[in-house]
Amino acid sequence: MKPCLVLLCLIIPFAGEAQKLPDSKYQDPLKKGNITLGFNVGQGYRGRYPTTTFIAPQIQYFLSDRLSVAVVGKYLKAKSTYSITYVGAGASTRYYFIKTNRFTVFGQAGATYGQTTYDRFDPSDLRSLNGTRNKNWQTNAGLGIQYHAGKRLSFEAVADRSWLPASYLTPEYNRWQTSVGVHYRLK
Repeated sequence: MKPCLVLLCLIIPFAGEAQKLPDSKYQDPLKKGNITLGFNVGQGYRGRYPTTTFIAPQIQYFLSDRLSVAVVGKYLKAKSTYSITYVGAGASTRYYFIKTNRFTVFGQAGATYGQTTYDRFDPSDLRSLNGTRNKNWQTNAGLGIQYHAGKRLSFEAVADRSWLPASYLTPEYNRWQTSVGVHYRLK
């Protein structure tokens, strides 16, 4: 009788734990209906050299498990032959395709519409691009990894390609860019 009682005392805690229902809303940050605020800071590269600095705040909503859309703002500043400033807002989407307890890997694509200002001073050229402004779209696509530090806080690193179209007055401006960010889940 004593061995059966000891065995029963050892099994009951495991049976009780197996019946406990998890609070899935707080356990899985990629569930439908979650809302996240985020802020990314990054660098753009042409070749091996950083040429661009940008910031991108966003608010993200999960349409379904692992699929989200976001409203994104973007401020970009570049220094090279031309000084380029881009300010815009738009939308992006993400799909989280690999998920573990702490890490997720995602693909993203997006577009922002805004204004690009080009400045270039060339004393030999009276038609320099000082103050030239264009309204245009900037698109991007890439991959990222996210680390969930807790129930609400996560950190991420993203690498993507950015395209900003050229016109007859302005240079082509396409860059590889990397960024790091912090995200906080509101709901």
